[in-house]
Amino acid sequence: MEVDELKKNIKRAFKGKISITYGMIIALILGVGIYGEVNAETIINNDTIDYRMSISGVGNTAINNGTIIYDGNTGMYAGLGAELINTEDGTVVNNGWYGMYVINHSMANNYGTVMNNFNYGMYALDHSTINNYGTVMNNGTVGMRAYLYSTANNYGTIMNNGADGINAADHSTANNYGNIMNDGNHGMSAQLYGIANNYGTIMNNFHYGMSASDHGTVNNYSTIENGGDYGMGANSYGTANNYGTIMNNGTGGMHAFNNGTATNYGTIMNSGRDGMYAYAQTSYSGDNESAATNYGTIKNNGDIGMYARAYVYSGGAAESMATNYGTVKNNGRYGMYAYASIHADGDAKSTATNYGTIKNNGVYGMYALASGNGEGDTESTATNYGIVKNNDRYGMLASSSAYDNSNAKSTATNYGTVMNSGERGMYASAYTHDDGDAKSTATNYGTIKNDEDYGMYTYAYSYADGNAKSTATNYGIIKNSGDYGMYAGIGTFAGGAAESTATNYGTIKNNGNYRMYAEERGSKAINKGKLDTGFDGYTVMKGSSDALIINEGTIDVKHDNGVAMHVTDGATAVNEVSGTINLNKNDGIGMYAEGSETTIENRGKIYLSGSVDTASENNQTDWRTAPSFNGMDSKGNIGMKIENGARMINRGQIVFGKTKKVK
Repeated sequence: MEVDELKKNIKRAFKGKISITYGMIIALILGVGIYGEVNAETIINNDTIDYRMSISGVGNTAINNGTIIYDGNTGMYAGLGAELINTEDGTVVNNGWYGMYVINHSMANNYGTVMNNFNYGMYALDHSTINNYGTVMNNGTVGMRAYLYSTANNYGTIMNNGADGINAADHSTANNYGNIMNDGNHGMSAQLYGIANNYGTIMNNFHYGMSASDHGTVNNYSTIENGGDYGMGANSYGTANNYGTIMNNGTGGMHAFNNGTATNYGTIMNSGRDGMYAYAQTSYSGDNESAATNYGTIKNNGDIGMYARAYVYSGGAAESMATNYGTVKNNGRYGMYAYASIHADGDAKSTATNYGTIKNNGVYGMYALASGNGEGDTESTATNYGIVKNNDRYGMLASSSAYDNSNAKSTATNYGTVMNSGERGMYASAYTHDDGDAKSTATNYGTIKNDEDYGMYTYAYSYADGNAKSTATNYGIIKNSGDYGMYAGIGTFAGGAAESTATNYGTIKNNGNYRMYAEERGSKAINKGKLDTGFDGYTVMKGSSDALIINEGTIDVKHDNGVAMHVTDGATAVNEVSGTINLNKNDGIGMYAEGSETTIENRGKIYLSGSVDTASENNQTDWRTAPSFNGMDSKGNIGMKIENGARMINRGQIVFGKTKKVK
């Protein structure tokens, strides 16, 4: 029945002797027991009642000092600018839709107790306000909800076992200045351009301390204690910002999922799995992306300091990004981790970028992993502009694996400083299986300080017709305390093709042997910069097992018994036209080959610092046996030397009595 028709029927029953208002009609519809609408009217309940209180109109107030236990629609109702007050002695038990409900510029204040067992404890609609100074116990949907340009404020305590402690939706705002104890889905949540702010304390033991979705925003300015899934979360174009402290013993400190954005300006102390986690997932179609950004501090004793994950099941695209401008202190496995994968087809991209500081006591300082399975593209990128301090195996790692015709690409780039106390400063690894294509690239423009072997390491492995390519390039500085300033290696099985290349344009200073080393067929080490020896008996560039080493820059042998280029077991060494080798001390060797099918070739210049001691000055040669050397000076330096059936080719020059100084 229409409202106007209902008014006519009531007037007809009273023969026109009564004035019917819309507030009275609402009261009749809701079945209100205590009702007021006259201006400046106050209605008061001091008893225990099983019906509701309702008030309407500006200046009107409904006060509950007793107990309302109602199984109907609303325990207390206010409309058209009226006010509800539940005093310290008051209790509202809601087994219906609303414990306290205000609409159209109205207000509700709770100083007592609201117990919600079904839908909403306190609800504000259409420019209305609800304030809790007492206790809201929510076993239903939402403890407090603000909807349609409304406001919800908690100064007391909310105990939530339902969906949400406080919720703000449709351009509304929710503020917590008190305590929220959440054993339900969300301590605070916001949707539809709503904003939820925490200035108090949220203790989350189940799902999310604060959660934003559908263009909602949640901000933490105080403390969230999370023993559940995530301290803060954002999904479906939601935004989560932390300016305070998140103490996480659950899964993660902050989480961004499927077009969600999570940003930390404060502190995250994580004993769970992830400090910050950005996850984008697409099942069959569509595009999803997520982003996690840290400007503050993440102290992670769990698995991952910051994590960007993109996953496509079949079709569509997913992209995730994790960016650090602050500090990540990680005692777990990963300081920062970017992981992109596909199951059948689609495109997945994951990016981890550091402009700040990562202090990692786990396995990986920064790790980019791309994994493809099926016809699609995966790409994972890790980039450092700041400082990465890693005390375990890898400072930075780029790894790609491709299966069943997929394309996988991973990239690790350093513009800052990587200080690694583990095995490898930077590592690029590519793996293919069954016609997949995998490409991994590690590039250094900054500084790598590594306390063990392998300043930069590149490795490619191909299984069953796949194509694997791995590249490590240095434009900066590598300071390596162990062997192998740069290393290139490969592995193949059942017809796979693999290529691994290490290239130096910069400076390599390692305290162990071998500035550059290449091993196995398909591996290359190329010097385009300036290399030198580190101590007596030092070998600068080494190739073995059919690998290729090339010098296009300068190699200075500054110690006795040093070797510029040494190859064994079928490997090849080439000193290119632009290449220069200087033998500055005693008993050094420019190029040295051992074993059959092993070759050294000089196309450039080899400078011997001593005077001519043999008649073999600058001989153009192509020898496989005797004589076993080409060019020896008065200091015992030898330009080129072969043994055990190796091959020597000289198309360049061997110059005596001086060395070439290169700036």
